[in-house]
Formats: sequence, C-alpha cells, structure tokens
Amino acid sequence: MGAEQNAMRPNSMQRATNFARGSLMGVTTDVLGAPVDLATAVMRPFGYDVERPIGSSDWIAEKLGFAPSGDAAKMGGRMLTGLLTPGGLAKGASLAASLLAAKLSPAARTAAELARAS
Repeated sequence: MGAEQNAMRPNSMQRATNFARGSLMGVTTDVLGAPVDLATAVMRPFGYDVERPIGSSDWIAEKLGFAPSGDAAKMGGRMLTGLLTPGGLAKGASLAASLLAAKLSPAARTAAELARAS
C-alpha cells in the first residue's frame, strides 16, 4: 500500500470518533425524527418523494451538524444505538437493508442512496 492510500484510510481514532458520532445520532436525531420518518415511509408508496422532509431524523442531524455520511463506523454506531429505541429500530433496519442491497448489486446503489435519504 502506498503512502497516499494510507493517508486516505481512517485510523482507529477517527473510526472510534465516527462510531461515537453515529451512536449520538442514533439516540438523539433518530428518536426526535422518528414520527416524521415513519410518516414519510408510509407515504412513499403513494408518490411522496421529498428527500429530507422537515423534522425527519436526517434533517435534524443536518441542522445539528451530524449530517449522515457513507462512513461505515458512523452508520454502525447509528444502527447499534438505534436498536435501543423504537424509532431507531426502524431506521436501523432501513439502513442495514440499504447497505446489504448496495453490497449485493451495483445497480442497487441508487436505491440504497434513496433509502438513506428518507
């Protein structure tokens, strides 16, 4: 591995920090945004396509500076702590499904990104 690749790779401290930030998102923004997230999920089959509705967990996270990213450690922390809350449980299952879909098929990446945005 070259020096450039090592510089781009997060070290263990960065991963731990990202995991902690994801965990914090799981117990704050996911709980506060759960009602909007659930209502949005119910309305999606009927054509509701707003990417980040006001009051959703991702919207709250963005406003607080915890904007969701594709970082695996951050998403892992968010899913783990999400298991401890009812709203977070649904969000964690949605994130896990989108990650699995992206791994299984390159064509599913777009669907995974859309699922993360909701």
